[in-house]
Amino acid sequence: MPKDWLKKIASLLILFHLGTIILMPNFVSTYGRIVGQPFLVYASTFGIAMPWMFFSPDPSVILYFEYELEVSDYGEPLTESEQKTYQWPVEPPDRFYRLDYLRSIYHSRSSTSSPERLEKLLIPFLCKKHPEAKRISVRSVIKTHPLLEQAEIEPTSETVKFLRTRKELPATAFSCNPESFQPHVEPEDSPARAFDLDNMDSISEDDLEQSAE
Repeated sequence: MPKDWLKKIASLLILFHLGTIILMPNFVSTYGRIVGQPFLVYASTFGIAMPWMFFSPDPSVILYFEYELEVSDYGEPLTESEQKTYQWPVEPPDRFYRLDYLRSIYHSRSSTSSPERLEKLLIPFLCKKHPEAKRISVRSVIKTHPLLEQAEIEPTSETVKFLRTRKELPATAFSCNPESFQPHVEPEDSPARAFDLDNMDSISEDDLEQSAE
């Protein structure tokens, strides 16, 4: 008897998951709005709430952070931690389970939409992660896809991800003093402040090259 119940429960879970996969790509349909709420909760929990996530393992434009620590005072020898360049989020070695990494990638988009968000959302986290740091210098790194006419995949390439172009935005230094947390940001007319980072796909290659100069 218990085995029969386990089979029924497992069958219901499988059917529910299949229903989620079928419904979520067209969640805004009339049927989706009527019966989709339980599926939406389930899909959001496991990071499959957006339709394109079924067909793309990574966001179309990857945005992450590289940062360096300032630990020692001016004139003192650099510590081991100051000689490193850190990355957040760190890409996991396990290529199978990447949900947590992808959520962090989405968070990086949100936290860079303005200098105020960067200061309030990311910097306290990094300062807590590196309690020895007095200041942290953070720069955004963007990996963009090539244009279609440039995306001629060589026989040795497996996916178009190997053709992505790396671009860096100017670094911003933040204090880890809890009483200040005042960022040293670029002027209002700086190209680095002119981007709409909530819509990264609208940034052209020329814009990125201009900001890196």
